[in-house]
Amino acid sequence: PDLWDRMVQYINHYSAYIAFAVHTGDYCGGSQEAYTDFYSACTRCVHPIYNCVGNHDTVNANGPSSKKTAHDLLFNHKADWEAVFCPVDNAMSYYKDFPESSIRLIVLDLYYDIDIQKKWLRDVLADAMEMGMYVVTAMHEPSGPMNDSFGVPFHTINDYEGLLGRNRQVPYEPVIADFIADGG
Repeated sequence: PDLWDRMVQYINHYSAYIAFAVHTGDYCGGSQEAYTDFYSACTRCVHPIYNCVGNHDTVNANGPSSKKTAHDLLFNHKADWEAVFCPVDNAMSYYKDFPESSIRLIVLDLYYDIDIQKKWLRDVLADAMEMGMYVVTAMHEPSGPMNDSFGVPFHTINDYEGLLGRNRQVPYEPVIADFIADGG
């Protein structure tokens, strides 16, 4: 709560220059039992704070939880977002256009409906290119040293690599790399 309040106080203080913020995951901390509804319990923000789902947001004390549970916790304050969500139940991937800046913010979910999202992302990127929009992508990625192998900033070699014995590729990187190669 203290960190949330500091962030919101900063946004509120500079509200003339900041239109929104993106919380990039692990809202629940260690697991869903650690969930606090910061939107209701802490300092109110004058602008929307958009959420990404993180790996800790998808688990409870018994292991992985349902997608609906994660969605209900993280996306219960989206009424004023004016975002377009991926067309699946309990979607946590969405985009938000800022036409005055020709920017499209795309927030991706790394944990559910990957194949559906890849197709959706390809379509959303093609639409942005057709409209002449710049694209900013956001997603939760477990931390680790950066390895920009695709020319896309999501790819990391992280502490899971040693545990799994393999390099972990984010599934959206090739889609974004294609968008960039096509002039996006």
